Amino acid sequence: MSKRDLLLAALLLLKILAFFTVSRDYDFHRDELLYLALGSHPDWGYWSNPPMIGWLGAVTRLFPVYSLDVVRVFPLLASVGTLVLALRITRIMGGGFYAEALVGLAMLLCPPYLRTMTMFQPVVFDIFFWTLCGYCLARYMQQEERRWLLWFGAAIGLGLLNKYLLLISGAALSAGLLLTPHRRLFREKHLFFAAGIALLIWLPNLIWQVANHFPVVLHMRALKENQLVHVSPGSFLMDQVLSHLPAFFLIPAGLFFFFSKTGEKFRLLGWVFVFTELLLLFFQGKSYYALGLYPFLLATGAVFLEKKTPAPVWGKGLRFVSAGFPVILGLALFPFSIPCLTPEKMVQFCAGFVQKTGIDAPVKWEDGEAHDLPQDYADMLGWKEIAAFTETAWKQSSDQEHTLIYAENYGQAGAISWYGRKQNLPPVLSFSDTYLLWAPDSLDREITHFIYVNDELGEDVQQLFADIRLVGTIENPRARERGTRVYICKAPRESFRNFYKSRIGGIKEQLTGAQ
Repeated sequence: MSKRDLLLAALLLLKILAFFTVSRDYDFHRDELLYLALGSHPDWGYWSNPPMIGWLGAVTRLFPVYSLDVVRVFPLLASVGTLVLALRITRIMGGGFYAEALVGLAMLLCPPYLRTMTMFQPVVFDIFFWTLCGYCLARYMQQEERRWLLWFGAAIGLGLLNKYLLLISGAALSAGLLLTPHRRLFREKHLFFAAGIALLIWLPNLIWQVANHFPVVLHMRALKENQLVHVSPGSFLMDQVLSHLPAFFLIPAGLFFFFSKTGEKFRLLGWVFVFTELLLLFFQGKSYYALGLYPFLLATGAVFLEKKTPAPVWGKGLRFVSAGFPVILGLALFPFSIPCLTPEKMVQFCAGFVQKTGIDAPVKWEDGEAHDLPQDYADMLGWKEIAAFTETAWKQSSDQEHTLIYAENYGQAGAISWYGRKQNLPPVLSFSDTYLLWAPDSLDREITHFIYVNDELGEDVQQLFADIRLVGTIENPRARERGTRVYICKAPRESFRNFYKSRIGGIKEQLTGAQ
């Protein structure tokens, strides 16, 4: 077994061990519950994302065990695949054992590549497909074998079935081609064959979007109004550095490699990085949208440092320091990478970090404000309680056949759906995200009992029901769902079916007008 094989085995073992350090005080993430719910409705598309995560959710539901670890097997495999591809890219670009060890440590210890492997979300697969695209381009530029262009097209197509961000890479690649000798590819049929392969793979989802009036456009509009408005160019770039802090020195080294004589053959990848970053800045993209760019940039940075640190003693010393830095800083930041501490201890850790460094980016949420916990961690609390309160309300219903469960957001609906299976709860109604696509235009029966999950009791519900009782409230101060209440509403004063029809009709009319 070679040194490189032993290195790969050691890195994979450490990655798997890190996977099992997640504290059991945390539950599923809000988004995971949505994607698991998609598994109950396999389709060619959904409100806010392409179909792949829904298909994986369907496969996950076939498992006989429903634990967190089982659900997150697919993210772990994708993260492992990204690590292997990063090492292969390093080798393609001329890196030796030291370069592979350095990029391996970076991929093992930088927070994004740990956090994403512990959550069943499209992000980890997006990083994998971006890295796979970089690998295919690197192989093409290394060997000039046109078949790698076709594999690149296949990788783009599969990636678009997971997340639409790879469309940006196509625009960035086109701009990069114009600035390198590879512009001759515009005259090569294989480039257009690759584009055709990508389109063919993506086509079913594109047809679904057309048939459903492009819900992704409405999703992106709402995202821009509610979340992207808080993204500034400075915070975007700062997050890139902070998320790769244990190995941040590899980022400028990677850019030096691409735009130096040494990396001239692979310069196209450097332009893809630059133009993609510029496009994300222009469109106010979230910082994690760019994560897929960094595995191949870290790889080239490691190759650059290896070539610039020759064999003499001082060179070996520099190599030792550059390899030790990611380990020390990565372990120091490990609680930000994986939720290994209990929520109470994590609050203390975050407070200490902000106080000592003055940096609050790790605890800044989408609302632009700093909180006690990172948003992802706060999104992993309270779901079992919501499901339990809903089950209690269900048991209190004296007419379950005419009882409807409604949840205000997809996290609540997903939690009730996932944990409510043991009690055979009926499908949960919600107008949030893809749940809106599943909501019927009208009800097939009259409703006498209404289980309502929200953080407040709206005036319309209060006017509709004569008997409203609070079943339970989420009181966990660390949970983002703190304040969510579960009500059971009885004795409707008028027809609930008419109320529902007017409500869903108004929502869909509003969406049609927005389009």
